[in-house]
Amino acid sequence: MLVRFGFVAMSVLLENASPSRTMTYTNFSKLPDREGALLRLARIAQENLQHTQRLLSHCKYSDIHLYRLTSKLVPLATHDALADWDPYAILADDFAALGAYIRETGIRVSFHPDHFTVFSTPRPEVLRNSIKDLNHHVRMFELMGLDERSTCNVHVGGTYGDKGGGRPAVSGAIRRAGAEDRPQDDARERRQDVYGGRDARDQRGGGRPDGARHSPSCGQQSGGHRA
Repeated sequence: MLVRFGFVAMSVLLENASPSRTMTYTNFSKLPDREGALLRLARIAQENLQHTQRLLSHCKYSDIHLYRLTSKLVPLATHDALADWDPYAILADDFAALGAYIRETGIRVSFHPDHFTVFSTPRPEVLRNSIKDLNHHVRMFELMGLDERSTCNVHVGGTYGDKGGGRPAVSGAIRRAGAEDRPQDDARERRQDVYGGRDARDQRGGGRPDGARHSPSCGQQSGGHRA
């Protein structure tokens, strides 16, 4: 079996190439011009995406075939106070360019949402935020035109006193995440734009004729191990 190693987000060999520059909501809220503040968030995200492509280029020329994308590409993307902001439309071209480079190089990419994204939780507000966060990651994959071979590796979390019910709860929550957010046709249209009218799965082989959206294809992780 061929084992290939990659790395997560940052490289100590590249200077000024952080893909995770951010702005806290505290700093955002201090800016007097909200539209200007949103523009600054978008510019930070664009820089993060450009730095990500630099890192992927480093992978290509270093013969590295696996790279985990940072979850912090778009600052404050899922913050409740910015629910009226649509960063995806603003950054669509930047994500598409990054996705084209990923497909060109054949580098396998993944996301790993933060530890607070837990699908076995009994707390409705935590589950709601987890679904929102997972859909954010799926949305970024779709904007890059990537299919289900690009995965999100998520924490399953604890059993909360019900070991037998933990796995069904997680599976149900992830299916629910796949059913929420927006109509399937919107995702198909975005993929067709990227591929000039062809579905992402068709482009890479093994297409889905129903045009279904990129499902949250997840490696479930508990205690740091992939299940």
